[in-house]
Amino acid sequence: RAAILIFFGAVTILNRMKSGPGRAFGFRPALQQARPVSFSFSGETPGFFQSTSERRRLKIRVMPLPYKIATLLYCFSESGEVLLLERAQEPNRGFWSPCGGKLKMDRGESPHACACREAHEEIGLELHPSDLHLTGLISEHGYEGQAHWLMFLFEVKTKLKSLPPPMAEGRFGFFPRETIASLTIPQTDREKIWPWFWQFRGGFFTAHCHCHPDGRNEWTLEESFQAANVRRP
Repeated sequence: RAAILIFFGAVTILNRMKSGPGRAFGFRPALQQARPVSFSFSGETPGFFQSTSERRRLKIRVMPLPYKIATLLYCFSESGEVLLLERAQEPNRGFWSPCGGKLKMDRGESPHACACREAHEEIGLELHPSDLHLTGLISEHGYEGQAHWLMFLFEVKTKLKSLPPPMAEGRFGFFPRETIASLTIPQTDREKIWPWFWQFRGGFFTAHCHCHPDGRNEWTLEESFQAANVRRP
C-alpha cells in the first residue's frame, strides 16, 4: 500500500509541474515571479526596504556600531617639540598621531589610570594622575564607519629627555609645532583637534564630530575655556 501511495503522489506532483514549477508544491502563481526589492541609504543606516509592508513583515535589524573609549598623550621634549607616533596598526595606520590607547573597560579603568598605563607601556614613562592635564574631550560619531569614539586628550607635564624606541605600535619622532601640518595626520586631527589643542592648551575644551559616510566631518565645539598666563614652550 505504501508503494501505491508513493506512486500516485509522484504522478500528482508531475501533473502539477506541467502547469508550472510553482504549482508542484502548491505555490501561488503570484510568488513565482520574484519582485525586485529597492534599497535606500540614509546616513549610516543601510538597506531599508522602501515598501512599508515589507518593512513591517521582515523587521530588518541594523547592528549598532561599537562605542570605544581611548586616551591620547600629548608629550613634549625639553626643547618643546611634540612627540608623535607613526602608527603601524589600525586605526590610522601610517599616520602620525599622539600615542595612547583604549581603556580597559572590563576592569573599570579610569581615563587617568589608562593614560598612566599607556605612558608606561609605550614610552617607558612612569606617571601619576597629577602629572597629567586633561586638555580636551572629543566624541566622534561613526569614525570611518567602524565605531563611535570618546577620546580623552591629556597633556603630559613631564618633559621627555630622549626619543622613545620603536615598538609594535610604530615608531616615534619629535616635531616642532609648525611642521605638524606637513605630516600625514588623520583628517580629524588636521581639521579641528590640533587647532583646538593649541588654542585651549592649559585650559579645556570638549567637542563632537559627526563623521559622514561621504567623508565630511561636522564639528561642534560644545564647551571651552582658555587658561590665563599659560607658559607655552
